Amino acid sequence: MAGIFFTDEKIFLCGYSQHKHKITGIGGKKQNNELPYETALRETLEEIFEFDNIPFELLNELNASLTFNNIIGSKKYTNFIMSLHDLELILNIVNKYHLKSRVYKTLPKNLGELIYQREYVNNIEISKLYFFPLKENPNLYS
Repeated sequence: MAGIFFTDEKIFLCGYSQHKHKITGIGGKKQNNELPYETALRETLEEIFEFDNIPFELLNELNASLTFNNIIGSKKYTNFIMSLHDLELILNIVNKYHLKSRVYKTLPKNLGELIYQREYVNNIEISKLYFFPLKENPNLYS
């Protein structure tokens, strides 16, 4: 399992799971022979944007544009720590592909739109996105 923890060291991005009734991180289980960073990136795109299909070219471009070397991990879960600037870079790259999202009428172009223009949809893993204050030594494995 792997995910991405987006932070500016004062706040961090998290999701709210309506069906689990809890705050959750961004990430999930690997598919096939994915490496942890591939799982983290795919899960991030799935959970943030709710795309039906993620083009291989988009994943390649994001892999080439992002650095996956800031890691906090355990035997069960690998968290890649990325900045909010990295999240904005992801938004810019994703927008070039003109994909259809189940939770956005138009793809968000900035962090404000990412949070405030997200629409509620039943039966998805992450219902809402939030920025929360970051406390010291957060538990990144739950």
